[in-house]
Amino acid sequence: MILPPPDSLERLTHADLIGVVRDLIGEVTRMQAETEKLGGALAKLRVDHQAVKDEACAAEAFAAASAGQAFRHG
Repeated sequence: MILPPPDSLERLTHADLIGVVRDLIGEVTRMQAETEKLGGALAKLRVDHQAVKDEACAAEAFAAASAGQAFRHG
């Protein structure tokens, strides 16, 4: 159902208004489901990002330790 311009809502029948409200409720429900999916995807990205940061720190520490050993054995 295509929504009429706001000023013409007064001209809609009771049944048409019910249809408009049902369409709006359906759209809100769809958007809520999409928001939940996006929230889940964002949470996974945060976990993945933290894992990458942890791996980078470990690699940096390993590289620093290796460089320190190489310098001492020079």
